[in-house]
Amino acid sequence: AVSQVGDMFEPAGDKATSFLTSLPLLTTKLLMAAISIFVGVLLIRLGRRVIASIIKKHGADGKRTVHQAETLKSLVTSIFNYIMYFAIITSVLSMFGVNVTSLLAVAGVGGIAISFGAQTLVKDIISGMFIWLEGNIAVGDVVTINSLSGVVEKIDIRTTTIRDYNGNIYVIPNGDIRTVTNMSRDFKRAIVDVRCP
Repeated sequence: AVSQVGDMFEPAGDKATSFLTSLPLLTTKLLMAAISIFVGVLLIRLGRRVIASIIKKHGADGKRTVHQAETLKSLVTSIFNYIMYFAIITSVLSMFGVNVTSLLAVAGVGGIAISFGAQTLVKDIISGMFIWLEGNIAVGDVVTINSLSGVVEKIDIRTTTIRDYNGNIYVIPNGDIRTVTNMSRDFKRAIVDVRCP
């Protein structure tokens, strides 16, 4: 009976010993992952400031207005954020022994399958690129999009954000933008009745 009890506790003791042995390695990996995330967040903030300063310095030239430069800054910052988040996640996974190369290969194959289900997302991204390239709307413009009126606050790679006159914020997927009325370009005509006594 005593030997049976000993046999029962022996696997548990082996597991506890292996856990205590691997604890310093696990702690080191967690520390390195935390450092990587911290450095990544710092790089993201630094990159945002560099992008803002570069576009502020070279963005508003003769061909590009201040609003279009602000739109460009919003789009470039959005793309930069996605790239940096992906780099941070892959570096943290590689620290814990995950084979990132095989993971990327599986993600590439799975991406093809997912892309059929994510056609709306792809449509939004492509529409966002065309919105920026064509320059029909820019940050700061007063617009009516799909019967929603307001000031364009942000144009991301996937969505456009406008704020109406009551302070409500509308986030519109770029792929759903069909009709745009821009009230901030060139000239407007106003008919005013003036009464003369």
